[in-house]
Amino acid sequence: MMECSSCHKPNRPAAKFCKWCGTAMTSSSANVGERQEDQLLDQITGLDDLKSVVQREVTAFKNMRTAGFKYDARNLHAIIMGNSGTGKNKVVEALSKAYFKTGITTKPDPKIISAVDFAEFSRNLPANIDAAKGGILCIDNAHQLTPDGYQAGQSLPIDKLYAEMGMRAGDPIIVLCSKPDGFRDYLEANHDVNNRFNLKFYLPDMNVDQMLQLAEWFVKEKKFQMDDNVRSKLKKRLLYLFRHQQDAEQSLHIGKNGFLVHKEMNKIFSDHFINPSFMQSPTTLLESDIKGEVYETSSVEDVLKELDDFIGMDGVKGFLEKMTNLLRIGQKDAAATGKEQTIGSHIVLTGNPGTGKTTLARKLGEVFAASGILSSGHVIETDRSKLVGKYVGETALLVQKYCNEAMGGVLLVDEAYTLKQSDQDNFGQEAIDTLLKRMEDDRGKFVVIAAGYQKEMQNFIGANPGMKSRVKDNFFHLPDYTPDQLLAILKLFIKKGGYTLDPEAEKKATAHLTQLYNQRSRDFGNGRDVRNFYESILAARATRLVTANESEYNMQITGADIPAEETDLSAGNVALLLEELNALTGLEEVKAEINALVDFLEAERLRSEAGGKKNNINLHCVFTGNPGTGKTTVARILAKIFKSLGVLGKGQLIEVTDKDLVAGYIGQTSAKTDKIVDSAMGGVLFIDEAYTLAAKGQNSFTSEAIDTLLKRMEDDRGKFIVIAAGYTKEMQDFLDSNPGLDSRFARKINFADYPPDALYKIMQGMIKNAGMHTNEETDTRLMQRIDQLYRAKNKSFANARTVRNEFEKILQAQSKRLVQQKRNGVQVDAMALLPDDIIITGEDQSAVSVEKLLNELHSLTGLNAVKNSIHSLVDFLEAEKLRLTAGGKRKDLNLHFVFTGNPGTGKTTVARILAKIFKGLGILPVGQLIEVTDKDLVAPYVGQTSPLTNKVIDSAMGGVLFIDEAYSLSKSSGGFGGEAIDTLLKRMEDDRGKFIVIAAGYLREMEIFLDSNPGLDSRFTQKIEFEDYQPDELHAIFLSLVKSNEMKIDDEASVGAMRYFTALYRNKNHRFANGRTVRNEFEQVLQRQSKRVIQLQRSGQSFDPMLITADDITQVNTD
Repeated sequence: MMECSSCHKPNRPAAKFCKWCGTAMTSSSANVGERQEDQLLDQITGLDDLKSVVQREVTAFKNMRTAGFKYDARNLHAIIMGNSGTGKNKVVEALSKAYFKTGITTKPDPKIISAVDFAEFSRNLPANIDAAKGGILCIDNAHQLTPDGYQAGQSLPIDKLYAEMGMRAGDPIIVLCSKPDGFRDYLEANHDVNNRFNLKFYLPDMNVDQMLQLAEWFVKEKKFQMDDNVRSKLKKRLLYLFRHQQDAEQSLHIGKNGFLVHKEMNKIFSDHFINPSFMQSPTTLLESDIKGEVYETSSVEDVLKELDDFIGMDGVKGFLEKMTNLLRIGQKDAAATGKEQTIGSHIVLTGNPGTGKTTLARKLGEVFAASGILSSGHVIETDRSKLVGKYVGETALLVQKYCNEAMGGVLLVDEAYTLKQSDQDNFGQEAIDTLLKRMEDDRGKFVVIAAGYQKEMQNFIGANPGMKSRVKDNFFHLPDYTPDQLLAILKLFIKKGGYTLDPEAEKKATAHLTQLYNQRSRDFGNGRDVRNFYESILAARATRLVTANESEYNMQITGADIPAEETDLSAGNVALLLEELNALTGLEEVKAEINALVDFLEAERLRSEAGGKKNNINLHCVFTGNPGTGKTTVARILAKIFKSLGVLGKGQLIEVTDKDLVAGYIGQTSAKTDKIVDSAMGGVLFIDEAYTLAAKGQNSFTSEAIDTLLKRMEDDRGKFIVIAAGYTKEMQDFLDSNPGLDSRFARKINFADYPPDALYKIMQGMIKNAGMHTNEETDTRLMQRIDQLYRAKNKSFANARTVRNEFEKILQAQSKRLVQQKRNGVQVDAMALLPDDIIITGEDQSAVSVEKLLNELHSLTGLNAVKNSIHSLVDFLEAEKLRLTAGGKRKDLNLHFVFTGNPGTGKTTVARILAKIFKGLGILPVGQLIEVTDKDLVAPYVGQTSPLTNKVIDSAMGGVLFIDEAYSLSKSSGGFGGEAIDTLLKRMEDDRGKFIVIAAGYLREMEIFLDSNPGLDSRFTQKIEFEDYQPDELHAIFLSLVKSNEMKIDDEASVGAMRYFTALYRNKNHRFANGRTVRNEFEQVLQRQSKRVIQLQRSGQSFDPMLITADDITQVNTD
């Protein structure tokens, strides 16, 4: 080893520059290993990282001592974790001697207390710790002092030791030795303990080279010698033991790590002296001294030949041959150049579970070992749980530990893409960075194979440039096994078990495995699923034979042993599900669509069973319709039908909205959408209000969700089904937003609103399910309320959900009635619904209320023709109501109006009264008047007018939309007014009876307006003209204003006013505004009256502040 003069970290003897800080290495840096403390540490096999950290502290101590500073020995408190035989106590002894030689401590040997003796040791803890001062106090097997499932704050006997540590300035130095299992969790839960120990080391399991190094140390210590042949056989023996110690059960018999080497070397030494020829060379070990099985490295050809027995490994063989060719040429290049051959790149393996990634990793290790590139070719299997730490500083130690264990072999990182789970996952990033550094620093000493799902691994490698540069083009994908290969694997299991497969069993097994393949999802286990299937076959066989006669026993697997398919149609699953579908209220068109689809799928199954080619059918659907029309209910049934028909493997329904698919940060949406799709594999993904993914104003994240969904629908075709649901128009916009959407969703099913009779049936079903009952009068009233709800429907109308809400209101009303009746001593039937429990909105607007409104209309000045028209209409509507009550059929009445006339003739006032009358008659449920002009309907940019008009119409649902100066729409520039008219006409047709439009304006302009579009005149069948007020009517309006403002007018002033309005009417022009002109005149009169009154007050004359006189009236020239 060479130490850098700048950072004092170790480097290889041949290094020209420090790998840590880049400083040039000088000759003075050499022979650092000659220092006493280094010699003492070098007796520890491997563990370069541990030596480096300890050397850093030793250097700090020396430099501080030279400079006159005191070193804080608390920096040397340490935790050493490792499995049995990794040399924990050996490390403590070496540290103790190194610290003693350096002068940090005054005792060369540590005091080691086993966990089993700690209780006795702690009886007089302060004194016992004092006895260890000047050296190291080591608590061995510390994990035995911390119980499983340790909870933070839990009191333990070892806590006393920590308390003593806090009162002592690092004397003695405390070292805890422990196995990692359980102790890692203890440290994670106890931050205080974790922080007390500055140094933490993970001792890796020994690799073959380290085991051989330790064996050679034993040979040297015993003063033996051995030649190259003995050394070669010893390595083969250790390699055999090393491979078998990986098996947990075997390790119990042969030991592990240093224990295994120590045990084996003692056996070899003993056998040497039992050997009759030992006297010829007493201190020289012989090949015959090494007994037991040895590991003979196979040739590359032998390794590849072994793959012939593997199923579905044709591509693997080609990949291994490619790697072998690279290695062979590399060896020739190394021989020609004299340079050491190293493996150029690490490897990425992708594929689903059970595709043979681990098998391939082992074979790669064998190829590397057979080629002499790696010393052992063993495989160390890891994943995130093993490499990513639980507290600060642990991750790097873990990665170093497993890299050390993999030296001479292969480090397999399964599901490598999970190492870093988010941008905030600092521990995961640390694992990646530490691994990348080891891959570079120990290039050629081990191989990293990163494995996982194909897409996730591509994203992982792409997001980590350092990893990408190290794996280069060494990507290999293991596809899922085909049905034929799955069957071949099953037959292999059967053959190895000593069984045979009869023809019927083979046919049923083939069908099962084919279905298993066709319905495979992300968690499809390939060979593992075949093993599970094989075990279920054996279980079924055992059940069959346990009650059979002895003569019937054989080793044959029959058709009866193959588990029955869950999708067996003989059980009538599909028929039962269709019965459930057909029992739903309404939805006749939906039922017809799905019944036809089921017929087609059953026919496809029959054709497939007859040997026909299986067609890949696009079953993704769009469900359109308003809320509460049964879309989700039908989707659940459909998912079960698909499962029963064998189209889907699981049939679960995963319900999501855009919020479940779209993330809030860049790069997260695709992963979030993929996770949802993964959960839907084998079932149905139901996206409610799917149109929100393409709604205007949405960000690029929603587009990312759509793109990810489309890709998965293509990549995983047949593995899951998507049903996108939402409002009809919005879903069409959704399909139009991306060219790939419409072609993916081949089936479109519309869920129409339930008609009143279906809604009534749904209500009756809810009443029955609640165990309640009604009478005939209640049923009639229920139908009236349902009819009212239906006629009042707007965009928020939720069909069956609206009925459920109404049912809950009825229950509340009934509860209130029951409580009141009980208080009054009236006997009640708690399960009966009475007519009074049904609340019909607007019942206060009875005939009396309508009469009151008509009186209000008649109280208006003038407008006789208007009053007569409206009175006739009310008579007709009330007669219609009587005919309906008598059992007549409801008529779709066209009640849209055109009000023509000059300004101020009362059009808006009459419209307000008319809206209330419509509500009182039950024509409209709300009766509000929404007043707009063209500016409220027409937008300034292309594509904005229709949504704006629709929004205004939605607000008028259940009431009256009053469009003043409606003729302006046909004059609107840019054609946007025409778009508003088209939208209005469509809604008047689509929402017939749900709202009423009154278009108002000048007579001539409104006639031109009606002629501007062929659909207008036929939609507005009710036309009422508002004539200008006559002089006497204008005078009457003026007097009503005087009265309503609590003013008075004398006779002379009244005559003057009449004279003014007569002249005004005679000379009227286009500025004449009828009632508005009267109001303007009244306001002028008030101003003059106010001025006159103030002047009288100032002059001290008497006055009446409420009186209007002739002086206040506008004077008219009588000439």
